[in-house]
Amino acid sequence: MKICFLSGFIEIVGQEEIEIDFTGGKVSQLLEALCDRLGNRFRERLMSAEADSTRNPLVKILVNGEDIRQEDPVLKGEETLFIFLPIAGG
Repeated sequence: MKICFLSGFIEIVGQEEIEIDFTGGKVSQLLEALCDRLGNRFRERLMSAEADSTRNPLVKILVNGEDIRQEDPVLKGEETLFIFLPIAGG
């Protein structure tokens, strides 16, 4: 599975994309595996400051180009994910 990182995550991960062996399961399971692999700085950016361990609502996750919002869809392990913080400007 290909995971692509954009704004807010590249500097933590140190690269724009990684490949991860993920045989399928929910997005939350994949994100937990990424947190274990990429460390506390990644987890702190990805997760909400609340104690319930939900995703930070500012973080966008796209699965094959579709914004999953706060949903937790099942993945097959063949998808491409983008994880980023939106950039606002004016």
